[in-house]
Amino acid sequence: MPYKIIHFPPKGYKVGRADGQKMSNGRMYLSNKYLTKKQAQTQMKAVIAAEAKQPAKKKKVIPKARKY
Repeated sequence: MPYKIIHFPPKGYKVGRADGQKMSNGRMYLSNKYLTKKQAQTQMKAVIAAEAKQPAKKKKVIPKARKY
């Protein structure tokens, strides 16, 4: 998923999706705090690397109740 660094002039930067939509967890940006440009670049690299390592999502298996 593509990400971009968004600049908030007096405060700093945040990292969000390039298309401006909310992420799957319902958040607009990766961090609640404003970051420096270097911190935002580091965060974006980390998220891209983490997504590349993730296997495809598996369905959650609900364990059956044990019979005693």
